[in-house]
Amino acid sequence: MTIWQFSEAVSRRLFAINAVNLLAGVGMLLAGGAFLRGFGSQFVGWALVHWAIALFGGLSGRRRRGSLPNPDAPQVLAREARSLRRLLWINSALDVGYMAGGQWLARRRGSSEQMRGVGWGIVYQGAFLLIF
Repeated sequence: MTIWQFSEAVSRRLFAINAVNLLAGVGMLLAGGAFLRGFGSQFVGWALVHWAIALFGGLSGRRRRGSLPNPDAPQVLAREARSLRRLLWINSALDVGYMAGGQWLARRRGSSEQMRGVGWGIVYQGAFLLIF
């Protein structure tokens, strides 16, 4: 599998997984309680953001590949792999930040049940991204 194929597969997987994320979030929003609505709101919001990332990532990868004279040259594949690896490391650091921020929000003194749900929803989504 080339880096181009891997990148496409990641985009497709992210899009598909977040269809489930969106459905779960809508279910939580409709289910009732304040905590669950807060938690579910993060599923819906992050699903939409992930869809945008998957769409943009897939389109930009195809555009970049099409613009290169020899996209399958070993040096091009190595450069693209380094670039993707760097992007994933940066995103991993951001994911840890999301989780820390979500935990702070969930545990903040005086947070409502809905805000606690939002906070723990952010923690869950950040953990998902870190594992993904």
